[in-house]
Amino acid sequence: MNTSMTRRRPSSRLLRVAALAALALPVLAAAPRSAHAASRPHSDGVHIAPTPAPVQLAHLDEEPVPELQPAYEPVRPKKSSGYNSEYLFGMTRAVAGSTMHPAVRILCFPVTVPLDLALLPFEFVGGFFQ
Repeated sequence: MNTSMTRRRPSSRLLRVAALAALALPVLAAAPRSAHAASRPHSDGVHIAPTPAPVQLAHLDEEPVPELQPAYEPVRPKKSSGYNSEYLFGMTRAVAGSTMHPAVRILCFPVTVPLDLALLPFEFVGGFFQ
């Protein structure tokens, strides 16, 4: 194969740089000049005031945005009274309220009820702590 006839493909890095340059060129060309360069004296010695950018002019015409309000007033959780009974027979309640198959739930009760009974003094004391 003749190497002089085959054409080499540009690398992907070169293509990325070219695409970035093509995108950046219009942005840089449209960028406003700095305020220092725009306020230089004209040839007659007259200072020309810098003109505000179009985005600033559009922003000046808008009315102020009203402050956002929530759709509902948030309710603070009520402070509970002294004792919390969630710990009493907690394992048995968890099995009863679970999404397990009913046959599996029935098999779990003979394990959880004796454990809850054995741990009942600790569950009772745990209800005082929140």
